[in-house]
Amino acid sequence: TPTGVNVYVGDPWYGAADATITNLLITTEVECDCSAVDIDGYLTYCSDVFGETEDSVSALRSDVDTNTAAVGTNTANIADNSANIGNLQSSVGSLQTESGTLRTEVDDIKATIAKIADVDGQTIVPTLFNLDINRQNYLLL
Repeated sequence: TPTGVNVYVGDPWYGAADATITNLLITTEVECDCSAVDIDGYLTYCSDVFGETEDSVSALRSDVDTNTAAVGTNTANIADNSANIGNLQSSVGSLQTESGTLRTEVDDIKATIAKIADVDGQTIVPTLFNLDINRQNYLLL
């Protein structure tokens, strides 16, 4: 009786054999004798694709390292920019307040200029560009 022979328990094309199966081992583990095939040598010296793939993987690793460093830098920049945005918002608020104050002061100056009258009692409404600064007889009302 032969031993160590692959035996197929059955298939739909042939009838059952008149045999007994002993010491049956069912496993998901595959035992492989890798020394039987020099796969590393084959891939290194015989495969057209392996070298290109190895180069591609190396390039991808380098790109990942570069991107990882860039993400770290971007994270720091985002934090700095957030602080700068907060400072700018505060500055804009201050400028808006100051602008409102200046607008009020300009309106007050315009009202004062509009009240200036000459000696004859006629009201003069000058603009800032054509005000006759050579006249000596202005009276503030």
